[in-house]
Amino acid sequence: MSDWSKSQKNANNARVEKMTEDASKFLGGVLGDISSRSAYTQIAIGATSGWFTGFATMKIGKFAAFAIGGGIILMEIAHQEGFIEIDWSKITGKLDKVTDKVETAVTGQEKKLDRED
Repeated sequence: MSDWSKSQKNANNARVEKMTEDASKFLGGVLGDISSRSAYTQIAIGATSGWFTGFATMKIGKFAAFAIGGGIILMEIAHQEGFIEIDWSKITGKLDKVTDKVETAVTGQEKKLDRED
């Protein structure tokens, strides 16, 4: 890494730290101690922060669902076209092991094998 990129990285880090401090001061001033404010202000702040949290969660959830679903579809297309080979017996075996571990953790009982000898 050259000296120029180190100095640029340090400058960028300083800017990010300054922005973080400014945002913290702003939020501290706006939301500092809302218990001393009127009930209407507390309701407005709570509703607004809840709306923003829900909005952000919705956007992140949609992106995650799109990314995971798209990845699964691309893997299936690659499998159908012969680019990759999926060992379904290996996947099924590992899923069975995970299922058994989850069942054991939830119920506290080992899985009983139903074998006909």
